[in-house]
Amino acid sequence: MTELMGGMMLLFDWRNSGQRVMSYVAPVWEVTGTFLAMFVVETDATFAGILLPVAFAFAALLLVFLILFIIRNLSIILGEFAEKRQILTDRQLYYIYVIATLLLSVIFLAFVSAVISGNGVTLLISGNPVNSLLSVSNAQVSFNVAKWLVGPGDILFIIAAVFITFGLAPVLYDIKRFSGIAIISSVIGFILGVISLVQMGVSINPVIVIPAIIIIGAPVLYRFNIARSMLTNKAAFIVLLVIAVYSLYFTVYPTAMHGRLVLSEVVTRGPMVLGTILTTAVGFTLLAFMLSLYVYVNYRSSRSLASAK
Repeated sequence: MTELMGGMMLLFDWRNSGQRVMSYVAPVWEVTGTFLAMFVVETDATFAGILLPVAFAFAALLLVFLILFIIRNLSIILGEFAEKRQILTDRQLYYIYVIATLLLSVIFLAFVSAVISGNGVTLLISGNPVNSLLSVSNAQVSFNVAKWLVGPGDILFIIAAVFITFGLAPVLYDIKRFSGIAIISSVIGFILGVISLVQMGVSINPVIVIPAIIIIGAPVLYRFNIARSMLTNKAAFIVLLVIAVYSLYFTVYPTAMHGRLVLSEVVTRGPMVLGTILTTAVGFTLLAFMLSLYVYVNYRSSRSLASAK
């Protein structure tokens, strides 16, 4: 999501935002790939009985996602030596990165909305897919894009996410010129987001106050220079973002796909639970260490270049 925010800033103001965005993306882009791999492993370990059927159902979306992910990576790699080789200009590389990142985000949001609403998804589970060796054949899942497109709330969900992203982006990347419109964008995005959830059949929980405070409060505080140093701190901002996202757990728990998928029926049980917990703890600890190391190396490199100039 932070890269989507960067993509929004590059789209509207690449000349002034380019250095700020890419200085954040450059040290973490490889870790992002590692995080995605870790996410897939964790999902497989937690929901082993349903992951493969869902993956087959969304195979087309996943394929496009992977192609765009490769294009996104190539744009960053080329950016590291394009100036020396004169292959592409900074502006061209920025827009390749922006287009790939925006489309990646749309595909991801489409998948999330389908999981929440169940629009376009056909789900049939016979027996207990966790305790059966035939779990893949017992669970039949298909996805119809046309039915998803006309489903209530899904497109609005993506539009709301775009508004929220644009509203939070100036805070993360400390771009003051967009701070005024960012407040309006965040308010519109949050309202549209709530409407989309209601249309998708989600019962709004009082916990919705938490993301509301973060989504609307952060741009307001930034605009009036309140707690600006904390809000523009990447680590602090990401913590707030994680809190906002995970506070919306009620949209998919304890059921998903508009109540048609009871997650307790497909969650891993038995000895694998301890293994999953240990894998999560060790894996994400190593991932946090990698991210910290990348950021530190990038910071030292930037300081060295600044001193040399």
